[in-house]
This record gives sequence, structure tokens and C-alpha cells, in this order.
Amino acid sequence: MKNFLSLNLKALNNRILKDETLKLELTFSLKGDIRESFSQRNWEEAWDKHDIIMRFFYKIKIYREEFLRKLLGEFEFIRKAKFYWSRNPDLPYRIWVMIVDEEGNPILPKDEMEAKEFLFDGVKSFNFFGKEIGLGKHRLAAEVNVKWLKHTFTDKNSLKVKSNFVEVEII
Repeated sequence: MKNFLSLNLKALNNRILKDETLKLELTFSLKGDIRESFSQRNWEEAWDKHDIIMRFFYKIKIYREEFLRKLLGEFEFIRKAKFYWSRNPDLPYRIWVMIVDEEGNPILPKDEMEAKEFLFDGVKSFNFFGKEIGLGKHRLAAEVNVKWLKHTFTDKNSLKVKSNFVEVEII
């Protein structure tokens, strides 16, 4: 199995005035080998080899497609998984994971599935003024690059995926 990134872009308001704000929502999910290998047993192996931080670098481009593509915005963020020695009596394992989101907030998942959801799934919102996009009907899309480095249980890899198109009208 390989790694793949599923994307879904949707406009929360498809028709706006040029002075209003267009709200876009991008849902993403990283699946495949990387997600399957992100398990407690592998966290413990990584801890034993002093491989304690895993980073995922995301770069999102929102563009308008016409004859020539016009870039509307470019956004970057990093998500991290940090493995640590837990002294929490409620956890059955000695090595656990803490997810650090793009704002730097630590998240302590209750189980492996929740850790995978916090690290590999997400929803990002974007706002653009109608005048930034231009009057008329437009097709908008997103392009997402995600990359990560080699760790004890995974190899270095990167993915570049384009989302579906969303039709919007600026009047």
C-alpha cells in the first residue's frame, strides 16, 4: 500500500458580492502506509532509538483557474508527533504520543485511533474578499504538498495532490 492524501474543497457561500467574504473549507486526510505504521509498538521502538519527534510539513495553495492560473493564497503549517515516557497510570503503555497542532497546542490523545485522527486528518478554513478573486464566475481549487522525513518506522516521502474544483460567482 502506498500513501495518498484525500482532499475535499467546498465553498460555504457560492455566490457573494464583491465586498463580501468568500469562505472556503478544505478537508484533508493522509492515508496509507504512514497511517498504518503510526502505532504504539512503533512509537516504543522509535523511543528506544531516540527518534522522538515526527514532523509533517504542509503547504496549501488556493488558486483560481482561468486561461492562466492565479494564486489567491499560500499557507504553510507543521504538525508534530512527540513520543514521551508517560507516567500516567490510566495509560497501559509506558511510551505515548503527544500531537502538537499548527498553533502549537499540545493534544494528548486517549487512544491510537484518536492520535491518528489528530495527526493525519484536518479541516482548514480560508477567507477571501470577492474583489481579490474578481467579478464573474470562477473555478477555485487547492493544491496541497505534504512531506515528512525518515524515521524508524517510515521512509522520507512527499505527496502533491490537487483538490476538486469549486464554482463560485462574484457579483
